[in-house]
Amino acid sequence: MAPASDQQSFGSDKTNGNSRVMLSAVILTPASLLDAPLFRRTRRSVEFADEIHVYRLSEPIQDFASVRNSALAEAHGEWVLFIDSD
Repeated sequence: MAPASDQQSFGSDKTNGNSRVMLSAVILTPASLLDAPLFRRTRRSVEFADEIHVYRLSEPIQDFASVRNSALAEAHGEWVLFIDSD
């Protein structure tokens, strides 16, 4: 069973009017780290992506594959970059 989480999306289509998203960045982070400087640096480090999804995890991950698969289902890019916030 996947942990309780919610998603926050940032960014926009940077493909000059083309609806195709080439790169999605997905950041998995504990909710407790959202205000930490490390998370802010991590968030800035993927600003080159066409879209950014932040998954706030409210409990420890028990089934990492399930969490990644849920995030992958929400990403629209042809390529998906997964980043841990820590």
